[in-house]
Amino acid sequence: ISGPTPAAVGPLARLSLLDLSHNHLEGGLPDLSRMKNLQSLLVHHNYLNGTLDTVSSLVSLNHIDVRFNEFSGDLQLPLLSLGLLRKVFLSGNSPNATMTPLGPAVHAEGQVSAGGAMISQDKAALRDLWQQTNGPGWFIRSGWEDGDSDPCLSYWYGVFCDDKGRLTFLDLTRNNVTGVLPRSLRQLAMAKSIRLSQNRLRGTIPRELGGLEHLRTLRLDANMLDGPIPEGVGRLRELEDLDLSDNYLSGDVPEVREPGGLIRLTTLRLATNRLSGTVPESLSEMRALRVLDVRDNRMEGVLPEGMWRVPGLKEIRLGANRLEGTLPASWGRLERLLTLDLSGNRLSGQVPQDWGERFAKLRFLDLSGNALSGPIPPTLFSARRLEHVSLARNRLSGRIPETITNVAGTLTVLALGSNRLTGPVPSGVARLPMLSELDVGDNRFFGFLPAFISEVPSLVRMGHTLSLGGNDFACPIPDTPSASTATCTTRNCALGWVSDGKRCFQCRPGFHRDARGTRCSRCTTSIIEEDHPKYGVVTDRSCAVFRGDLPGLGSAGQGEADAFSVKCLPCRIAQLEGLRVLPEEDAEDLKVGRGYQVVRGRGSLRYNGSSVYADGTVYTGEWADGAPH
Repeated sequence: ISGPTPAAVGPLARLSLLDLSHNHLEGGLPDLSRMKNLQSLLVHHNYLNGTLDTVSSLVSLNHIDVRFNEFSGDLQLPLLSLGLLRKVFLSGNSPNATMTPLGPAVHAEGQVSAGGAMISQDKAALRDLWQQTNGPGWFIRSGWEDGDSDPCLSYWYGVFCDDKGRLTFLDLTRNNVTGVLPRSLRQLAMAKSIRLSQNRLRGTIPRELGGLEHLRTLRLDANMLDGPIPEGVGRLRELEDLDLSDNYLSGDVPEVREPGGLIRLTTLRLATNRLSGTVPESLSEMRALRVLDVRDNRMEGVLPEGMWRVPGLKEIRLGANRLEGTLPASWGRLERLLTLDLSGNRLSGQVPQDWGERFAKLRFLDLSGNALSGPIPPTLFSARRLEHVSLARNRLSGRIPETITNVAGTLTVLALGSNRLTGPVPSGVARLPMLSELDVGDNRFFGFLPAFISEVPSLVRMGHTLSLGGNDFACPIPDTPSASTATCTTRNCALGWVSDGKRCFQCRPGFHRDARGTRCSRCTTSIIEEDHPKYGVVTDRSCAVFRGDLPGLGSAGQGEADAFSVKCLPCRIAQLEGLRVLPEEDAEDLKVGRGYQVVRGRGSLRYNGSSVYADGTVYTGEWADGAPH
């Protein structure tokens, strides 16, 4: 975006965030006096000029970033009355700009020094960082290359100081910082924030970082660091944000090492490392914790019961580990939880019955890839804000609860594939208008595919995100895109008919259904090749395989069938003669005592006691003498 900042943003009185960064805006800021609710003003990396006087009216402002523009005048004077300010970034503007000290009323972590030169120990630590991380190879090196300049009195990229010449904020994110972290970083005793994410750092995290008592933010994620997390991290009382994810770290998750340690920690991100051991119970002592992310590690043991004592938890991500045991029922008390991801572990047992009753704000639930069993508790869908539910690849049984309609206004993803769920697909699925992904494949659902699969617009639009295959739906399957993944099996076809996955079709005379039920195979021997002289026209020509002799069926040129051979005969005649009918397999695979047989006195072909017809029709016939059979 180029040109002046649009004046139309000024009247947006309810706006809380204005981000116009990384553009080509010119001129001064428009009148912002009406924006009493604005909390974040981000206009860095533009060509703006003039003063920041209009900012003084932003009484709700918490975060201002105007770096790398051409602002002049006293940049900090308009901020003196803004008591809610916590983040202030003003560097990289006109060299003629001045800085009135903000004073103790503003506790900002990034403010530029108003005067004092950096003390020697802080500068020495920065020079060590430059030398040990290939400083000349950094993407942005402004100020660092001039070793004689002062990081607090002149501009050093990513360095921010307080008015006493101490480094308070170091941010070299995505700057090609390569090499190892120097132990001398311990000298940055007043540092509140160190951000070195998304670089190419290697080696171990210096244990000396555990001694930075004022540190609030430590972000070293997306590097190549290895070794353990320093024990001293567990003693930091001021630390609020710790992100060490996407490295090669090993050892244990940090624990509270002394009373008051990590008492202010709100975010703990350690995902995608090689951490092992158990999830420490001491996490329940971190009462300020809001985000716990230890996904994709090698964690073992059981889930800590005491996590319910951290009432403000909003996000728990422990997926892709080796956790065992059952789901703690006590976690149902986490009333502020938004995200719960326990996928890809070895958890067993049932989903607690009272989960969901207190999950008033839960939006994302992923328990897939475990060994959970039992039914899906109907109370689970009492969490009326659920948007994503994945219970796939478990051993769940029973039916989909009808209470699923409780989340009709929010649910977008429902993944229940690869379980042991049964029954028909409930009609309540049709009343989920927000649904964009449905997976019920590889279960034991039966019956005719509900008509709404092809009629409900939201399901029709899904396309490839609708998975219905691997169930026992009755044939035929509707020929519509939304039902394209559904299949029906031969078990839903009449005897002598096979399924091609979408419909049933009848085998030709002299053929029988093979063991897999996927095709018609030619009978090894067929003793009847035309209409039978005794029974007349044989309308049912589908073939049944049997073992035994055929009394009374001998005819000139054919003779009696071998009592020990496997033969093929139209199903109707086999039934009328009371012959044992075996599974429609290739002849050499047949075994006596298995499969279909005629039940004398009832005249129905049955398999393991159940009618072979999908609709329960009984196959009946008569003896030659006309007596009912």
